[in-house]
Amino acid sequence: KDSKISWNWCGFLFGEVWFAYRKMYAAAIIIMLVPAAVGVMLGVGIAAIEVDPQTSEILLYGVSILLELIIMLIIGMFSNNWYRKRIDKLVFAGENAETEEAKEKALKKGGVSIVGMIIFIILGIPSLLTMFL
Repeated sequence: KDSKISWNWCGFLFGEVWFAYRKMYAAAIIIMLVPAAVGVMLGVGIAAIEVDPQTSEILLYGVSILLELIIMLIIGMFSNNWYRKRIDKLVFAGENAETEEAKEKALKKGGVSIVGMIIFIILGIPSLLTMFL
């Protein structure tokens, strides 16, 4: 499709792990770091207005769930388009490569990475554990 919006269940459910699997590591890192950065900023803001600990915990938890849901929806809606753009660039680079070495390099950037996926699963385990502790 030429539409920028479509639906990708794997992107929606697995976010940064899906991007790592598709060798889109920069997107995976950004998706992993944004909630943490927002959480830190929110925590500093709550501390500055001196909210009681129970209320601040509820606020942080609620905002983090809302932020995760928004990120999941955005990824679900746009990940097919982002991936298609990446593949189009790699195909163009491969087709227009001047040497076989450059063509091979472009081809290796495509495809999938089980190792990248496993690394991002492992990196995500601490955040999963904190949700349940």
